[in-house]
This record gives sequence, C-alpha cells and structure tokens, in this order.
Amino acid sequence: ERALATRISTEMHDNLGNKLTLVALMLRRMRSGDVKAPVDDALNLVMAAIVDVQSVAAGLGARYRWPEDLEATIELVRNQTGLAVECSGPWNEVVHPRDQSLLLRAVREGLSNIMRHTKQATTCRITLEQMETSWNVTVEDDGAPSPTVMPGFGLSALREALNCSGGRLVVESSALGGIALQAQIPLRERQGLG
Repeated sequence: ERALATRISTEMHDNLGNKLTLVALMLRRMRSGDVKAPVDDALNLVMAAIVDVQSVAAGLGARYRWPEDLEATIELVRNQTGLAVECSGPWNEVVHPRDQSLLLRAVREGLSNIMRHTKQATTCRITLEQMETSWNVTVEDDGAPSPTVMPGFGLSALREALNCSGGRLVVESSALGGIALQAQIPLRERQGLG
C-alpha cells in the first residue's frame, strides 16, 4: 500500500508538478502584460497534465518517449523562462528505459528547482557523462546561490529512486554560481540486468 502511494505521489510530482510549474510561469507573464505569452502552450500543458492524472489514476503511470520528452522539456523551459539552456552529452546513447526515466526525472527536477527557487539565473547547463559504470547528469545554473537547500518532495523522491537503483544524488553550489544537482545512475547493462 505504501509503495503504491509513493508511486502515485512521485508520478504526480514528476509529471503534473512540472507541467503546472510551467503553466504558472506562463500565467505570470500574461498577468504582467506580456502579449506574447503563449496561451495555446499553456492550454496544451494543462491538457497534458489532465492526461497524466488520468494515467496515474488508472494505475498506468506516465510513459516516457526518449529523447523526445527530454528535448520537449528543455525547449519549453527555454521558451517560457528566457533561460539559456545548454545541453551536452551522449543523450542518444541512453538505451535502457530505467536509465532514461531516471535521467529525465533528474533533469526535470533540476530545471523545476531552478525555475522555482533560483533568483537571477540566466543560464542553465545540463551535462550528461557516460562513465565506466554509470551515467552522471548535472543540472546547474548561474543564479544567486540559495543559502540553504531544503529538500522538498521532488528532491527526496528523486534521491530515494536513485538510491534504490544503486545511484546517488548530490545538491551543492555550482561552479557557475548557483546550485548544481548531480545524479549518478548505474548503467543497467553493466549490472547484468540489461
């Protein structure tokens, strides 16, 4: 019962929470008189969030399309925040669905935290490295550093998911000046679980 509750709350946070954060940013732009604020994009995000809720309610969870969902998330953040998002690494080489899911969750959580908690960020760098036994992804920004990082539900759920897979999560100051979220995900094939 607890595992199901955790799964549902994680799906809600990772999928619904990300979309609603972007809708909130769009609505703020509209309220401030930004006539270019994309009403159609906001409506599409709300409709996608409804589909996510229906999917979770049906016990199916959200399905990821790799790398399309990653690219769409990054493009949406670029368009809605004005944040310059630099992305590098061998993203197309990630073949195992579990690795793809964890990487997408890490990137979404990192971007979500930048949008909600970082002040004055203009640049975000997302870097993926394939090490001998793991994928390492870093999401960092150049904003004003937060005096303390208090893990909320998203960071706690991501940390738990990474720990369960044998990985780890570190949140610390970024070399760019803001915050860096670093996730390490063991390569599924190297564990003999391919």
